Amino acid sequence: TYNTRLDVSAAARAALVGRAEAGDTGARAIEAMLSRDLLPRLADFFLNSLVSGSVPKTFEVAVNTDATFAVAAAGPRRRHVS
Repeated sequence: TYNTRLDVSAAARAALVGRAEAGDTGARAIEAMLSRDLLPRLADFFLNSLVSGSVPKTFEVAVNTDATFAVAAAGPRRRHVS
C-alpha cells in the first residue's frame, strides 16, 4: 500500500450529490460520474506521482470553476522507490 489519504472537498461532495439528485437514477448516476469523470483523473494523478517517484501523503478531489473534478496533492510528498 502507499498509505495515501484521499480528501474530498465539500464542493466536490455537493457536486456529486447535486448531479445525482438532478436525475432519477440516484446511486447509478454517482457510480457513472465516478467511473467517467473522477477515476480517470485519480488514476492519471496517482500514476504520474509514482512515475515521478514522489507520492503525496494526502491528495484532494475538488471542483474546478467549469464544474469538472480536480485532483491535487494536499500537503507534503514522500519519495517512493519501487
